[in-house]
Amino acid sequence: MIDQEEIHKQCLSKDPEERIKALKQLESYFSLLPDKEQAWNDLVRLTGDQDRSVRSGAADFLGSAFFQAPDKQKAWNDLVRLASDEDRSVRSRASEALGSAFSEVPDKQKAWDYLIRLTGDQDSELRSMAAYAFGPVVSEVPDKQEAWNDLIRLTGDQSSFVRNRAASALGPAFTQVPDKQKAWEDLHRLTSNQDSFLRSGSAEALVSAFSRVPDKQQAWNDLLSLSSDGNSYVRPRAAPALASSFSQVPDKQRAWKDLIELTSNQHRPARSEAASILVSSFSQVPDKQRAWNDLIRLSSDPDSFVRSKAASALVSSFSEVPDKQKAWNDLHGLTFYKEEGMRSKAAETLGSVFSQLPDKQKAWDDLIRLSSDPDIFVRSSAASVLKSAFSQVSDKQKARNDLHRLAADQDRAVRSRAAEALKSAYSRVPDKEQEWNDLHGLSFDEDSAVRSRAARSLASAFSQVKYKQQVWNDLHRLSSDEDSAVRAAAAGTLGSAFSRVPDRQQAWDDLHRLTADQDISARFRAVEALVSVFSHVPDKQEAWDDLIRLTADKGSDVRSKAASALKSAFLQVPDKQQAWNDLMGLTADPDSAVRLKASSALKSAFSQVPDKQQAWNDLIKLTGVKDRNVRSRAASALKPALSQLPDKQQARNDLTKLTGDKDRNVRSGAASALKSAALKMLDQ
Repeated sequence: MIDQEEIHKQCLSKDPEERIKALKQLESYFSLLPDKEQAWNDLVRLTGDQDRSVRSGAADFLGSAFFQAPDKQKAWNDLVRLASDEDRSVRSRASEALGSAFSEVPDKQKAWDYLIRLTGDQDSELRSMAAYAFGPVVSEVPDKQEAWNDLIRLTGDQSSFVRNRAASALGPAFTQVPDKQKAWEDLHRLTSNQDSFLRSGSAEALVSAFSRVPDKQQAWNDLLSLSSDGNSYVRPRAAPALASSFSQVPDKQRAWKDLIELTSNQHRPARSEAASILVSSFSQVPDKQRAWNDLIRLSSDPDSFVRSKAASALVSSFSEVPDKQKAWNDLHGLTFYKEEGMRSKAAETLGSVFSQLPDKQKAWDDLIRLSSDPDIFVRSSAASVLKSAFSQVSDKQKARNDLHRLAADQDRAVRSRAAEALKSAYSRVPDKEQEWNDLHGLSFDEDSAVRSRAARSLASAFSQVKYKQQVWNDLHRLSSDEDSAVRAAAAGTLGSAFSRVPDRQQAWDDLHRLTADQDISARFRAVEALVSVFSHVPDKQEAWDDLIRLTADKGSDVRSKAASALKSAFLQVPDKQQAWNDLMGLTADPDSAVRLKASSALKSAFSQVPDKQQAWNDLIKLTGVKDRNVRSRAASALKPALSQLPDKQQARNDLTKLTGDKDRNVRSGAASALKSAALKMLDQ
């Protein structure tokens, strides 16, 4: 129990070590102390301590303690006094606390007036702290017009920081000032002031005030001007607001033109910010064809960031452009662009809008051509979209031949993507033999990434009886590949194709082996597969034992996945009593996720466990363990378990006792079980 009187005595001790102990206890237990007025007074006393570390530590805690002080006005007065303390750290922390404490002080007008006075203090740090508080507190000042006038006056202060913070605070103040027109004129005037500190602050203010200003077109023009300001401190304050303000500008066509012009600004951050807004703004522009033409022009901009953002905007805007044929011709032209980055973006764009293109065959040919591009990134970008495009191209035979050629490409990334596309192609072409030969060849590829994608693609080939044994031979071989990523991919395919493999025993043996693989990703894919095929495995007891073993895996994802499978697997395991005991053991596992999932399985498992009395006793025991989640899950299992017990009287005694448990969930679960038992007795 905390002895507040002892803490108070330590505060008065002549021994600085004792006073430090008192301070630490005040910081740790302030909210639990019964006499908070005394606790606050002790803290304030310690801010005047002879020991510098005590003074500094006490001052640091003022802001947090204020909210728990019972007499807020007195506590505020203490902060005001301490803001003039001789010790710089005490002054600094006290003045800093004034801002956070403002919302709690009863006389807010007086508190505001004091903050304004502080901006004239000789101590520059005090002036700064007071000014810094303007923004967060100005909306709580009773006299809104007077507060606005104070801020406008302070924009002429000798301190650059005070001027900046006062201008910035005009934003939150604007929303509540009565005379919006006059306030807007003040704010507009500051945006073109010669003082960069004022322009910077007014830019911040304009961001938060934009939705309330009466002349939004002028406000937009001000933001544009500030976004291309000559001062590097001003530009970043204004440019980000263009995105949120665009939707509120009356003339959106003109605003779009402004953004396009800004993408050629001499300052790179301004260009980048304007380019970033193009994607979200396109849908709001009336003349979408002209806007599309702007994007096409920007796709050849000298600035690589502008080009990239323009290309991204082309993807999202294609569906809205009226002339799809011209838009398609534009995209087709970009695939021949000199710069590699643009050709790469063109390939990505074609893949994203493929379903909307009028000439899909020509688009496919573009992708195939780009898959053989001299640049590795262009090749990779083009090859990566072939899988999704294949299903939409009209000439499947030609497309299949293209994939066949790419499966033997010199670039491993292209071969890898071709292997992935072959999976999609397999079900869509009448002659499967060539696809199978390609997949088979890729499964022997020297590059592990290619073999990995081939392993994932083999699942689609199992549907063909003719090649089933050969497919299985490849998958079985890949499950023992020297590369862990290939083994992981094979494990995933074993899971999806398990019911169709010709040798389930061998498939199970492979999965069983992979659950103990040295690589965590292979083990994770194996346990994922084990979960999905549990009902098909020949030895379910061994499969259950694997799951139990995997709940102790060193990989948290593996443990979690294995534990998640226990609930459904329990229904199929032959030795239910041992399985129940396994679940009980896991409720004390070091991993909280394993404990939670094991205890969650108990409710449905109870009906199938042979020794129900022992199982009931186990549940009762779990309602008293340390883990709250385990207690809760055990308590929720009591009600359905009660009707299955042979000794119901003992069970009622157990439940009656639990209705007085300190845990609310346990009490609730016990009461619910007793209520259901009572209702059944009435029915009888």
